[in-house]
Amino acid sequence: MPDTIYKVIKNKSNKKLSIYNGIDDLPDGADTATLAYVNSTNRLYVATGTAWLPVISENVTPTWASVPANDVTILIGDTYNFTLEYDDPENIESTFTYQLSSGSLGTNTLTTNNENFSIVTNQAATFDITFRASDTVNEITSATTFTVRRERWNIESTSTTNLNQTYANTYLGNAVAIDSTGNYAVAGAYNYGSPSSSSGKVTFLKRNGSSWTNLGESQSSDISLGDQFGYSLAIDGDLAIVGAWADDTGSSINNGSAYIFKKTNDVWSETAKLNGPASNNAFFGKSVAILGNVVFVGAPGFNSNTGKVLTYITSDGGTTWTAGLDYIGSVSGELFGETISVSLKTGSGSTLAVGSPGDSLSRGAVTVYDNDTDDWSTSGSATVNNTKLTGSYDASGDKFGQALQVVDDSLIVGVPFSDFNTLEGGLAYNFVYNTVNSTWSEDGIIQPDSPNNYDHFGSSVSISNTSQYPANTTLDTVLVGAPNANGAVYGFYWSTQNNRYEHLTKMIGGVTGNSAFGTSVAVVGNYGLIGAINKDNGAGVSNVGEIIHVSLG
Repeated sequence: MPDTIYKVIKNKSNKKLSIYNGIDDLPDGADTATLAYVNSTNRLYVATGTAWLPVISENVTPTWASVPANDVTILIGDTYNFTLEYDDPENIESTFTYQLSSGSLGTNTLTTNNENFSIVTNQAATFDITFRASDTVNEITSATTFTVRRERWNIESTSTTNLNQTYANTYLGNAVAIDSTGNYAVAGAYNYGSPSSSSGKVTFLKRNGSSWTNLGESQSSDISLGDQFGYSLAIDGDLAIVGAWADDTGSSINNGSAYIFKKTNDVWSETAKLNGPASNNAFFGKSVAILGNVVFVGAPGFNSNTGKVLTYITSDGGTTWTAGLDYIGSVSGELFGETISVSLKTGSGSTLAVGSPGDSLSRGAVTVYDNDTDDWSTSGSATVNNTKLTGSYDASGDKFGQALQVVDDSLIVGVPFSDFNTLEGGLAYNFVYNTVNSTWSEDGIIQPDSPNNYDHFGSSVSISNTSQYPANTTLDTVLVGAPNANGAVYGFYWSTQNNRYEHLTKMIGGVTGNSAFGTSVAVVGNYGLIGAINKDNGAGVSNVGEIIHVSLG
């Protein structure tokens, strides 16, 4: 112990000085002004009657050993836990305190227990907390800005998926599809210029974390000039279907075709070709969908653009196909089958949704077919009920049904030319199926917080009911493309508090110029793909196109 302190004790104090090894050895209830020296801290302590206080012997300022970063983001539903730590050369135990120095916690809660604290979140907020650590003589501080927010969609990477980029106007990303597992996908480049102009090509992808690996590119076995192979596509399990609506089969022109591909050990190979109706300009393959061993193909040009949807069933894994039920539009020009989507229903059965964007002077409509047994064969005993849907705010030219997707008992419909709140800014609708009375009804609209004129929001839509949010919460998620000019894609989540889809994210892809980002979208779970068909290759070749990989987090 230093001599100067010893002299003070000898000359000024009439109390006995005791020496202890550690702070914990100091006795409780000591008389006021009792002195004690602790070896482990090299400090002299004086009793106050209720506690022991240090008397400065060697004053060294402590430092932070562990403290939150300057900026911390917490997702709504998560709990943030942290233990503060500091280094004190004198080994003095610290007292930690917390101060809300800016902003408001809102309904979020802060719980503290000396060095341990937690923030339980349930509301978006931004606030600052100042942390203080004191050894009774010295005090150090640190401040952190906390942002509490919903999860949002983030762009992970972009890829031209190894397509030959020497061909202008390839339009990679005109269509994208992800299977129900979220692990496999297919993307189209319907205008790919080899072996001839507008022949088309597709590329198959496999997800690895948040990135996607190219499994290989494919064309039809009889690819030819102007087929536009890859204009539409769908994937489910080990099977995929690719539409080539401009293919000429037999003596017909543009009657179209669709090709079946099967995956074996991550290699995709063509197994069958489906030919369209024997009539010119049927555009068979303009849209396709798949559900297990059943495929659906739209032919919107059939019978002077009245339109038709045909069904095919396989019982041998995709090699041979038998025609099933088919459905025909009712009015010339309605383009019945321009878009289609199919899904299993909650409980039992399945639903086929068919878009007719040309209906009623292009106001548009969607017809849903509810199959109670999921049997689409002509010999089955299924009961199929149909309902025609339109939107509450639509008018001529809006093209309700230009994009759509049905998943379980939810149907999202895009209306890219809607004037609601904008001039051709676009709109999307949410329809739900009531399992009690077996009816579909409109359940609200979907639009950005700040819609813009001529965005054509709703040109592409995709819905997933397996997206995982904080606190292990599964919520429906919708991606909507607005590809006009440079383009944007908007992410929405289903708010269980407000019973509606709420705007979560706006993505612009990081691409410049007239890239048409959002031409196509696909989402399953926490991962998605976005097409930007007008993206240049950076070396003077225009409209090569690009696929953008996104994830929720």
